Formats: sequence, C-alpha cells, structure tokens
Amino acid sequence: MKNKITLSVLFLNMICVFAQEKEFIVNDNLDNLISKASSFQSSLYDGMTDASMSDTKFETDLIVENEEYDSAINDNYLKIKLTTPLSITSNWNLVLQKISSSQTKVSVTLAKAVSNNKVLKMEQTASSGKLEKDLKEYLTSNGKGSKKVTTEAGHNTATSTIATNQETDLQLLKKNNYAVQYPKDWTMQSPGPFNEPFCLFGPKEEEYVYINLIKEENSKPKPGELLQAYMERNLYNIVSKRVLITKKELVNATTYKIEYEEEIDEVLKSIRYIYKVKDDIYLLTYCSTATYFNAYSKQAEAIMKTLKIDGILKNIK
Repeated sequence: MKNKITLSVLFLNMICVFAQEKEFIVNDNLDNLISKASSFQSSLYDGMTDASMSDTKFETDLIVENEEYDSAINDNYLKIKLTTPLSITSNWNLVLQKISSSQTKVSVTLAKAVSNNKVLKMEQTASSGKLEKDLKEYLTSNGKGSKKVTTEAGHNTATSTIATNQETDLQLLKKNNYAVQYPKDWTMQSPGPFNEPFCLFGPKEEEYVYINLIKEENSKPKPGELLQAYMERNLYNIVSKRVLITKKELVNATTYKIEYEEEIDEVLKSIRYIYKVKDDIYLLTYCSTATYFNAYSKQAEAIMKTLKIDGILKNIK
C-alpha cells in the first residue's frame, strides 16, 4: 500500500510538472524572436534578468511580480491550490531554439512561485496557460514593441536589454541591430561618451582600456563599392594621419583589420576592425596604453568575438 501511495504521488507530481511546460513553433528566425522576447520580458518586469545566447539558442527568465490571488481575481498567470489570498511572484524559464532560418522552437516552463520569501511547493501551483498564450500572440505578431531602459551611462535607449549570464559571468547588451557580451567587471556606456553605439571600459579606470563600436556617418561606400576599394580611399578618414599603422589587411569581403599606434601623453595601441554591413560601415576598436595592451588583449578578443550586427557574428582575426 505504501508503494502504491508513493507511486500515486509521483504520478500526480509528474502531471503537474508536465502541465507547467509549454512548447510551440514560431515561423520566424531566432534573431527576430530574441528582440520580441526581450521586449515582452521588459513589459512584465522592469529589473535585471538572467540571459544567455548563442547562434542557435537564447535562454532567459520571465518574472511576473506580486500577482494578487484571491477569489475575485481570475485573470492571473497561475492556478493555485491554496485558500488563503496571497501575493505571488512567479519565475518562468524561456528558451528559444533555432530549428531553421525561418523556424524557432519556443519553450516556457514555470520554474518557481514565491510568496513572502517562501517558495511554494510544486503541487500548490500550476500555469494557467495565460502567459504562454500572451507570449505566443506577442511573438507571432508583427509589432516588436519598445521599452526604454537606462544603461550605466544614464542614457535612455529604445528596445534594449542588459542581462546577466550567471554561468559565464557575462552581461549581454542588446540593441535594435547589434548585441555584445562582456564581463561584469567592465563598465558599459551606451551610447558612449561621443554618442557612439557603445563604449566598454576595462575593470580599472587608471589603466585606460576600452572597446567601442562606431557607426561611420560621414563616409559611406559608393554603390557596389568593395570594402578593399573603400579602405584605399578612406584609410585616413578611419584613422588619423598622425598614427603609425603597423598592420593592415583585408580579412574577408566585409571585414578589414588595422593595427596602429599613436602617442599623446603616452603610447596608445589599437586594433580596429572595419565592417561593411549592407551600405553602412562600422568600426570596432580595442585600445589601450602600451603598458596594459597585452595584458587585456585575450579578454578583449573574447569580447569582440561576441559582437553581432543585424544578428550576424562579426569576424575578428
């Protein structure tokens, strides 16, 4: 009899767990859905949430804060099996998994529900299906929505998220058409001090280490112009004539690399990648005083490798 009771409880718990997970397919690419999911996430919760991202997968938390549960409220995200009215914060796990260039699998799981700092037992709560329904409608709609958030620099920017990946201790900055990951001990400004898309400063201010992204507004490629030809006529628009260029190369059809040095109060060393993205030019630069350049070069390289523009990882060499 004891074994039968144990098996019955286990079976009921399994039903409860399965009922709290929802999966569906959306006919859209992963990058578009990341943007939409981030906007949906921001509409639910105004704080920081965990996130991780790769070329084929995006995972984040959805948090619904302080829903009031009593007999008069039926339009909530949870079903609860308690008679006492409660204020409940629910945490959900959202995973976007690339199936193909035009299809993405979406999984939503209720991770936990908390009331008065107490985690409710799994058998006390279940998903009502409302969050999954709202999310599916949002992801399959044409509108991406927008949300204003404040970055570390104190600037308001549209449709952006900054999230933390706890496993790798990285943060993610995601804007309308680009994203980058960076260690949490670096300081992000977006826009940067010269209104560039972002400027990321190294862990210690006195060491003068930074990575920034610039969109070139003054000099556009001619229609059909190859990047090599563009660089031949614009090299000294990209860097000052007073710098010493130590290396330059065409990495591929859309990526050019320059290494250079200049002396102001002391010697500064830089690596700059020039990207041709459709009809636009972007500049990604790692710069440091010569004293610290080598000490941060591997970390800078790892950060620069995470840059995506229009959803595509940018090459570095």
